[in-house]
Amino acid sequence: MRNAAVLVRVYPEERDILRFNAGVHGMSMSEYIRQTCLGIRLRRTPEEKRRLRELARIGANIN
Repeated sequence: MRNAAVLVRVYPEERDILRFNAGVHGMSMSEYIRQTCLGIRLRRTPEEKRRLRELARIGANIN
């Protein structure tokens, strides 16, 4: 269980960006910050997955 807190002060604009990015990745802001800072690879967004599938199809067509 996580029971240690770290307080980080940011500008309101930075907080909004963090909140937006966390939402894009389907995470809470805490989880997003934790994974980003610890170097853990973030989950792919549905848009990223779609683009990767499209690139794979293009590559298959070329071959």
